[in-house]
Order: sequence, then C-alpha cells, then structure tokens
Amino acid sequence: CSLNSLKKLEKLEKLYFENNVDQKDNKWCELPTFKNLKKLLITLHHPIDTKNRGIEFDVKNIENSTNLEEVYLDIGETLNHDETRWNTTDVDISNFAKLKNLKKLRLSTIDQTLIKNLNKLESLEDLEIINPCMITASMQSDDGTIFDALTEKDFHFLKDSKKLKKLKIYFPRFGEDKINVNFKNFFSFIAPNLEDIEINCSFDKEELHLATDFYLEIINRF
Repeated sequence: CSLNSLKKLEKLEKLYFENNVDQKDNKWCELPTFKNLKKLLITLHHPIDTKNRGIEFDVKNIENSTNLEEVYLDIGETLNHDETRWNTTDVDISNFAKLKNLKKLRLSTIDQTLIKNLNKLESLEDLEIINPCMITASMQSDDGTIFDALTEKDFHFLKDSKKLKKLKIYFPRFGEDKINVNFKNFFSFIAPNLEDIEINCSFDKEELHLATDFYLEIINRF
C-alpha cells in the first residue's frame, strides 16, 4: 500500500496509516487531498529498501487537507530489517500554516533540522515533539552529515501559537545527543496561558546549574 493509493477514499474524516509502504509506487510518499479529513496518523517504522537507500523520500502534501484538526506523525529515524543500520524518512511540514484548524500536532523521531520549518500554527493547542533524530558523528552517516545541536531558534514558531495549552518536548538526550537551548529565550516564545508542560532533557555535570535556571523560568513564567 502507498499513501498515494488512498486517493480513492476521498470522503475520509479520519486516516490511520501504519504500514510498510509500496516503494514501487514512485508517488508512495504523496498524501492525496482529503477535503473532509480531520484526523491523520501516519507511522512509518519500516525502513527504506536497500536498493532505494540514498534516494530522498519526503512524505508530502499533508497541508493540502486543509480541514485537519489533529496530526500525528511518527516519521523519521528507523532501523533496517536486520536492525544493523539506521536510516531516515523525512516529512514536509513547511506549509502547515495552511492548516488553519490544526489544534493538535505530534511529531515523533523527526529529523531535528525540520522542526524550524514549522510556522504560524495559530490555532495550535497541543504540541508534542518526541525524540527528534540528531545525527551525530558516532552514527557515521553515509554522506558524513553531522547535525548541530538544537537551539531556541528552532522553536521560534511557538511565538505564533497564542492558544497553546499543552506542550511536551523530549529533546535529544542520549549518548552524544546535545542541545544548546537558551531556556530564557525559549520560554519567551510560549504564551503565558500554557496549562501543561512536560520537557525531558539532559545536562552535563558542569551544566547542572542550567537545570535550576530551567525550573525557575517555568515557575516564574507560568
């Protein structure tokens, strides 16, 4: 099955897609436009076929289903069938500003460099970003890619989400995974009417004072 093959189901209001996609369909990653779709869940845990490695695949066109209210995407880092090598599948989230009714967004294992592409999520009330993928030197990517650590600038889009009530972020925090977030600036992006916040991160021993700063920012701002 491929995402593109679902275009026959044009009246869908809810779509849950968890499958090994048909990579013989060169449009497998293109979501058709669903005028009535309100809830979307896509989970792509299965890896790209070995013969297709090195080819860029972006799940795309989600923003064209403009009545979406809830989007859950588990698209990003996966392991091959032997669980000996990682790979990633990307998703285009750069035009989610078109989703004027979007209230809930969950991104899991997404390539962390894509987060900054979010913008103008003005109706958003609930946001989860869980374990974004940070490519480090020890992962030995085929093309030598190494990601810089996330900074508060990657989350500047939060300034437009004035209706945000719930925020959950599990930052990269294992092994070589690091963040370089100025939390005072980070929290300044978030509307003060936030009701629920959950953030997982880690600090080196010499950075433990940042945990205190982190805590104080939360209790003083919210």
